[in-house]
Amino acid sequence: MNRKYLFVILFIHFIIQVKAQDISSISQTVVYKISDTIALKMRVIYPPNLDKSQNYPGMVFFSGKWDHLNQFTPQATYFSSKGIVCFLVQHYDQVDKKDFAVWSRTANAKSSIRHIRANARQYFVDSDKLIAVGGSSGGHLAAASAFIQGCNDPEDDLSISPKPNALVLLNPVVDLGPIDPEIYGMLGEKYLEISPLQNITPNAPPTIILHGTADQFIPVSVIEYFRDVMRAQNNRCEVILYENQRHGFFDYKNSKEIYEKTLKDIENFLVSLDYIAN
Repeated sequence: MNRKYLFVILFIHFIIQVKAQDISSISQTVVYKISDTIALKMRVIYPPNLDKSQNYPGMVFFSGKWDHLNQFTPQATYFSSKGIVCFLVQHYDQVDKKDFAVWSRTANAKSSIRHIRANARQYFVDSDKLIAVGGSSGGHLAAASAFIQGCNDPEDDLSISPKPNALVLLNPVVDLGPIDPEIYGMLGEKYLEISPLQNITPNAPPTIILHGTADQFIPVSVIEYFRDVMRAQNNRCEVILYENQRHGFFDYKNSKEIYEKTLKDIENFLVSLDYIAN
């Protein structure tokens, strides 16, 4: 079956489900793309008592772990309570586990944002207020959706921009160059085509980065250099460092105190953009 035809059938089924239920209580899993006959999904978590006549900001989460649809559930639940429609995106299938698959993951991340924009009314989302959130390699995907011009699925409607309006990056992979021998060993000089740091331009989305000073994979110097390059291009970029915190510090399972601080720092950033109320 043609994958576009199959997707249309699945999406229409979702819309019928939405209209048949009380929208205030919906958390749905929907298919946003068919890739090589594999249905890629996203979970949608709506604000409580959602007003269907309004458009809300959208928050698109990209996990760095295998459990794409669940890792950021606590954060998505929290921000949905603040009046944001949240999307937890599956950006590759389990069959990709043994391969970094950076090209397909990036294309899928961009497809997910295009899908949300194309169907903004069905999701009650303001397509000009999309926030991409990513942790670790998921941070690469969020940043890549903003900075990487190539790596698009030719089946997408390329007239729809995948560029988010704001970025929230949690110990993100922003440099795929020689500083990361494993990734660079797979990509070689092609890393320049897909590494966010090397593709920063003016008019980038306002960005906040939360990073641990004891991160064992990504040096603080890389994050601070990313910030400096962003600012040199007249872009807004804030870095908040968490003392003595290691990679993945933002996960609610690690420390409730640190987890709650990350929520507050992100919330303050979104308030500053007038995306949510103080």
